[in-house]
Amino acid sequence: MADIQSKIFKYRNYTPVIFTGVFLLYRYPNIWSLLTGFVIVTAGLLLRIWGAGYNNTTNKSDGTEQKYFIISGPFSYIRNPLYAGNILIYNGLGVMSFALFPYLTLFTFTFFCLQYRFIIKGEDVQLLKEYGKDFEKYKSSVAGLFPKLNAYKDDKISRAVFSFKSGIESERKTIQAIGLMEVTLFVIWFIGRY
Repeated sequence: MADIQSKIFKYRNYTPVIFTGVFLLYRYPNIWSLLTGFVIVTAGLLLRIWGAGYNNTTNKSDGTEQKYFIISGPFSYIRNPLYAGNILIYNGLGVMSFALFPYLTLFTFTFFCLQYRFIIKGEDVQLLKEYGKDFEKYKSSVAGLFPKLNAYKDDKISRAVFSFKSGIESERKTIQAIGLMEVTLFVIWFIGRY
């Protein structure tokens, strides 16, 4: 099982490329699919920026770094907001492209949920080693991919501070790549009208 998890983790950055290629190959966008998908993609990007804005290290006055177990912001509702953001992004792109709709969109959702489930299991082992009982308590209260409505709180855990600038800087390449895909789909739709 650990071998499968490590392989899925190792190649996790390639699966979106395959899906976006299929979205472009079988595209059939219309104005409603573009607008609906754009909203879903934007929600995913905002979730990623919000999560990435909580850097888990800060520089202390003595030049060393303090590492935080992050339970603030989106992490208080969902353990893996960046992965959840990805699921929204790639499903949103599927909706935008209207490729083999709704079958490809359903397949995309299922695939990414399963992929991240394997990755999360491996990461959970590491987090348990690093944070012990604090992580056990957190994991039992906060779901991995689907948010809960009440924020998780633990006053004895130091809080990381949100930085919008850090979130944007961290997600710059993602924003550029997704923006290029969105523009491409809008241009394909626009050209197809004439």
